[in-house]
Amino acid sequence: MFKQKTLRAALFAGAALLAFPSAAMAGTETLLWRFGSPGTISDGAIPAGDLIMDSTGAIYGVTLRGGAGSTGTVFKLRVCPKTS
Repeated sequence: MFKQKTLRAALFAGAALLAFPSAAMAGTETLLWRFGSPGTISDGAIPAGDLIMDSTGAIYGVTLRGGAGSTGTVFKLRVCPKTS
Protein backbone atom coordinates (compact mmCIF):
# COMPACT_ATOMS: atom_id res chain seq x y z
CA MET A 1 0.00 0.00 0.00
CA PHE A 2 1.26 3.49 -0.81
CA LYS A 3 1.99 5.88 2.04
CA GLN A 4 2.15 9.67 1.95
CA LYS A 5 5.95 9.67 1.88
CA THR A 6 6.10 7.36 -1.13
CA LEU A 7 3.42 8.80 -3.38
CA ARG A 8 2.71 12.24 -4.75
CA ALA A 9 -0.52 12.71 -6.65
CA ALA A 10 -1.57 15.63 -8.78
CA LEU A 11 -4.47 16.76 -10.92
CA PHE A 12 -3.48 17.82 -14.42
CA ALA A 13 -5.44 19.98 -16.84
CA GLY A 14 -8.52 19.39 -14.73
CA ALA A 15 -8.98 15.99 -16.33
CA ALA A 16 -6.65 13.33 -14.94
CA LEU A 17 -5.27 12.17 -11.62
CA LEU A 18 -1.67 10.99 -11.83
CA ALA A 19 0.56 9.41 -9.21
CA PHE A 20 4.28 10.10 -9.11
CA PRO A 21 6.52 7.72 -7.17
CA SER A 22 9.09 9.26 -4.87
CA ALA A 23 12.82 8.86 -5.45
CA ALA A 24 12.73 5.81 -3.16
CA MET A 25 10.38 3.98 -5.53
CA ALA A 26 11.35 2.74 -8.97
CA GLY A 27 8.96 3.59 -11.76
CA THR A 28 7.20 6.35 -13.60
CA GLU A 29 3.98 8.27 -13.18
CA THR A 30 0.76 6.27 -13.34
CA LEU A 31 -2.65 7.39 -14.57
CA LEU A 32 -5.05 6.61 -11.71
CA TRP A 33 -8.25 8.04 -13.17
CA ARG A 34 -9.44 10.05 -16.15
CA PHE A 35 -12.42 12.23 -15.31
CA GLY A 36 -15.43 12.33 -17.65
CA SER A 37 -15.81 14.79 -20.45
CA PRO A 38 -18.91 16.99 -20.91
CA GLY A 39 -21.93 14.81 -21.60
CA THR A 40 -20.46 11.84 -19.71
CA ILE A 41 -19.69 13.40 -16.35
CA SER A 42 -21.82 11.35 -13.94
CA ASP A 43 -18.63 10.29 -12.14
CA GLY A 44 -17.32 13.86 -11.94
CA ALA A 45 -15.54 16.36 -14.15
CA ILE A 46 -13.29 19.37 -13.62
CA PRO A 47 -11.47 18.22 -10.46
CA ALA A 48 -10.41 21.17 -8.33
CA GLY A 49 -8.62 21.98 -5.10
CA ASP A 50 -6.17 20.00 -3.05
CA LEU A 51 -6.08 16.23 -2.69
CA ILE A 52 -6.11 14.54 0.70
CA MET A 53 -4.58 11.12 1.45
CA ASP A 54 -5.72 9.18 4.51
CA SER A 55 -3.67 6.74 6.59
CA THR A 56 -4.71 3.80 4.37
CA GLY A 57 -3.48 5.53 1.21
CA ALA A 58 -6.94 6.44 -0.15
CA ILE A 59 -6.98 9.75 -2.05
CA TYR A 60 -9.95 12.15 -1.71
CA GLY A 61 -10.87 15.21 -3.74
CA VAL A 62 -13.75 17.12 -5.30
CA THR A 63 -14.99 17.98 -8.78
CA LEU A 64 -16.86 21.09 -9.88
CA ARG A 65 -19.22 19.20 -12.24
CA GLY A 66 -20.89 15.81 -12.37
CA GLY A 67 -23.14 13.90 -10.02
CA ALA A 68 -26.79 14.74 -9.29
CA GLY A 69 -27.73 17.98 -11.02
CA SER A 70 -24.15 18.30 -12.29
CA THR A 71 -23.27 20.21 -9.11
CA GLY A 72 -20.03 18.34 -8.41
CA THR A 73 -18.85 15.21 -6.65
CA VAL A 74 -16.56 14.08 -3.86
CA PHE A 75 -14.31 11.24 -5.02
CA LYS A 76 -12.23 8.59 -3.31
CA LEU A 77 -9.56 6.51 -5.03
CA ARG A 78 -8.08 3.52 -3.29
CA VAL A 79 -4.57 2.77 -4.47
CA CYS A 80 -3.90 -0.95 -4.24
CA PRO A 81 -0.46 -2.51 -4.31
CA LYS A 82 0.52 -4.58 -7.33
CA THR A 83 0.34 -8.34 -6.91
CA SER A 84 2.43 -10.85 -8.80
